[in-house]
Amino acid sequence: MASSAASWGEFSWLHGEILGEKSSNTLRTILDYLNLFEAFVFYIVFLITKKSSSSERRRGWFNIGISGFCALVSIEYFAAIIYFIISKTKGLNHLNWIELFVRGLIWLALSISELVRGSKWITVLKSSWWIVFFVFVSLLKITNLVKSRSIEILEVAPWIGNLLIFICGLRNL
Repeated sequence: MASSAASWGEFSWLHGEILGEKSSNTLRTILDYLNLFEAFVFYIVFLITKKSSSSERRRGWFNIGISGFCALVSIEYFAAIIYFIISKTKGLNHLNWIELFVRGLIWLALSISELVRGSKWITVLKSSWWIVFFVFVSLLKITNLVKSRSIEILEVAPWIGNLLIFICGLRNL
């Protein structure tokens, strides 16, 4: 593999994704767009059916902690953009910047969705979003882990976040 991290066919400089095969990168891009679409649908449905359910239980510390964890993962992506802009590293091109920004937005949306209360329909919608997100990301990460036999430490935090969101999704259903 070449040393330049900016092109599509090489190692990513953040989160250890192997971009050596275009299929892995394409799957991750599709997953990012799918998550943006799901977040958009979730918030549109939430705005349309904004009635709050009084029978819904209070948010526990577990849910608030997971929301905070998702916010920290989002900050990680945004901080990576800021770091590379400040350090003027050549490893951050237009596509890397957009990719990190989209992932930061996704994690911010996940953080907010953890705290949103609403009807049973909203709860089912957000739980299914979290479960699907966990399954797809885990399949992609396990495939990359088997191929490369390594994982970077910065990749562990989003994966743990996905697991926590998955647990919340199962608890809500």
